[in-house]
Amino acid sequence: MPLPAAVGSQVAASMPVMNARVEEGAGDEGRAGISSGLAGGDLRLAQLLCSRLCHDLIGAAGAISNGVELLADKAADAADIHDLIGLSGRQLNRRLAFYRQAFAMSGTKGAGSSIEEARRLAAAFLDGGRVALLWSDGGRLGAGDGMPASLVRVLLCAILVASEGLGRGGTISVRIEGAPSASTFVIDGEGRGAEVPAAVAAALDPRAAAEAITARTAPAYYLGQLVRHLNARIDLVHRDGGFCLHIA
Repeated sequence: MPLPAAVGSQVAASMPVMNARVEEGAGDEGRAGISSGLAGGDLRLAQLLCSRLCHDLIGAAGAISNGVELLADKAADAADIHDLIGLSGRQLNRRLAFYRQAFAMSGTKGAGSSIEEARRLAAAFLDGGRVALLWSDGGRLGAGDGMPASLVRVLLCAILVASEGLGRGGTISVRIEGAPSASTFVIDGEGRGAEVPAAVAAALDPRAAAEAITARTAPAYYLGQLVRHLNARIDLVHRDGGFCLHIA
């Protein structure tokens, strides 16, 4: 019986420049603006995000399940099956950790995160794929520096959206400047055929209609709405060999 294929790594894309400025306190989890602003499309957005996350996670979960079944059948190549289960389990854990930080709301009002934690989650999410991650904070933000959770969410969601544009592999470069509570993110994406799909780019527009989004474009729509409610602006710029997302 052939071994099930391990889930392919998340394709990461070169990402446009992204500039995000948030005033002190704008990222408080208790702020009603974010949730109320999404109220009109809340149900649809929740359903589509769940669909997208399940799609991204089910491969690794299925590989683990199949591996356990093969072990129960006393397959001859037990060592390879153990390796498969371990690989798939690590991939599943990395994706869950990334999605939890990118989309879930902290249980503590005003809870922050750290740039180092965001870097670790992004690196793990892209690990094993065809996209390399370059990260620079210019020495301004140390591992212990707190940042509003909403701003960290913007950063991780932007990296996810950027990965949509690097189907053939490439590099995502992240640069972070400014104070933790008023940071600027600059994210560049480069690679062969690097281009954020038109539907994903359209979903980034804060004026995009919730009725038009799909499971694939839901993260981009969420990012656009989150940026809008943080009083920031998002611009996507394509250039030869890459693109950049600018949120300011």
